[in-house]
Amino acid sequence: SSEIEIYNAFEKVIQLYFQTLLLRESRELLKTVESDLISKRELIEKSVQNGLALSTNLEEIEVRILSTEQSIFETNGMIEGNYKALQRYTGIAITDSSKLSLSLTTTNSNDTVINRPEIRLFVTQKNLLTERYRLANSSAMPRLGISAEGNYGRPGPNFFNTDLRFFGQAGLFLRWNISGLYSLPTNYRDWE
Repeated sequence: SSEIEIYNAFEKVIQLYFQTLLLRESRELLKTVESDLISKRELIEKSVQNGLALSTNLEEIEVRILSTEQSIFETNGMIEGNYKALQRYTGIAITDSSKLSLSLTTTNSNDTVINRPEIRLFVTQKNLLTERYRLANSSAMPRLGISAEGNYGRPGPNFFNTDLRFFGQAGLFLRWNISGLYSLPTNYRDWE
């Protein structure tokens, strides 16, 4: 249904938003690692010049710096992709200068009700199936009834007495349509 599609689009926007926040933090962490590696490289360069370290140590740091720069580049690409996707979904242009914040809201866990369209659809279908089972079971059960009838008239049950008087009859009946028992297993199989 369209309500489910709207909810799915809303979930996708939230997922992209938080993924973008996470990628921004990851990029900042990678930049910090890069600056630490550059500082280590400067120390190792001085150590190599003084003969205290091998040039392979310097090459190893260079490789780690290049790897970190590549990770920063990839992260920037993912962030840009998320910006474009968010712009497509929301119509709002987002760039690196846009302020994205993580606002925390507190809710009372006792008052929290999950009200997703898929869950409402599932509950409705479950209720429909339950009612179908009840209807099928009730159609296969025997029916017990009571009847009563009262009259005022003549001659009454006694044909020899011609006076006007009340008379009546009461009864108890049982009806059972057994054809419902034959279709019951087929109905159950169709509903499952």
